[in-house]
Amino acid sequence: MGDPDGLYHVFLCYKSEDIVSARAVRDALVERGRSVFLDVIEGEVWAPLLGSVKQALARSRTLVALMTKNFPISPHCREELHLALTAAYQLDAGSTSRVMAVLQGVSADDVRPGQLTAYRLPHSGTPPADLVEAIVRNVEAHEGVFGDAPQPPAPVWYPRERPTDLSFRGRYAELWDIHSGLRARDKDNDKGPPVFAVSGLGGLGKTSLSLQYARLFARDHPGGVFVLDFDSVAQFAVGCWGSA
Repeated sequence: MGDPDGLYHVFLCYKSEDIVSARAVRDALVERGRSVFLDVIEGEVWAPLLGSVKQALARSRTLVALMTKNFPISPHCREELHLALTAAYQLDAGSTSRVMAVLQGVSADDVRPGQLTAYRLPHSGTPPADLVEAIVRNVEAHEGVFGDAPQPPAPVWYPRERPTDLSFRGRYAELWDIHSGLRARDKDNDKGPPVFAVSGLGGLGKTSLSLQYARLFARDHPGGVFVLDFDSVAQFAVGCWGSA
């Protein structure tokens, strides 16, 4: 259900097994006069997101992710969530509050990425009035839609950008974990330089992940991205200098 202009107040992201709860959230929001996109999930699990789904997301003001134990195993849910967070980050000067998580049967401590604004859904699966009102208030606090988000600014590379696969896919939560780690000291007003280490066995894509982070979050580091490549000892480092 959309508004006359083909726009949606809420894009509802959920795992197919949770369709009953998803419909309950949708119906409660529609009763409050909000337009909601609820995709009927079909096709193979690992198939690319349909163009129609991406278009609906681009025409949506906010995203609500129905977080259950099933949610993290869905590639489609993870990609929709990442696309919304990325667009919100560019659209709202670094804020991602227009992307919300409604929790059912999971702890808030287990929600990833940590940037999500989280609300609790009762065990009955029926959204209470206060939950719906909280979502509606957040919807009304934002303008524009995800499709209005500008492209990320190109980072300034020192000494030069390292060639890598630009069609980065997956590991979305890890990108946002790095972002949280490098901004963690903001909460404590700690002026010390933040450090986040990406570690693991060779061939797991640590370099690709670090470079993709630098491309996506360049606005947080206006001082530039410094690439240190120690080929002789098979080490690699990316330093993002300066904070927004």
